[in-house]
Amino acid sequence: MEVVTTFTNTGDETLNLLKDPRTALSTWATAESWAVSADSGAAPAFTGVRVRYSPEVAAKNVADATYVLAAGESIDIAHEGQSTMCPL
Repeated sequence: MEVVTTFTNTGDETLNLLKDPRTALSTWATAESWAVSADSGAAPAFTGVRVRYSPEVAAKNVADATYVLAAGESIDIAHEGQSTMCPL
């Protein structure tokens, strides 16, 4: 299963978005990115990585740490669900 997140810059200025592994801007399988549960409330055991992340440190290396979106541009970020989700 694959989930694709699309980010669109609807403004008129260029944006630098941090590839924070705790958000959908990252392809890493982290505990903070997704919450998966059944209607009953049951949730699978977490399978992925836990990270210590400092936005201040990451921002110092802008080329590797950000997505640059000009006005009107979009970016699609694919997330592989098979490796991070399991049946409930």
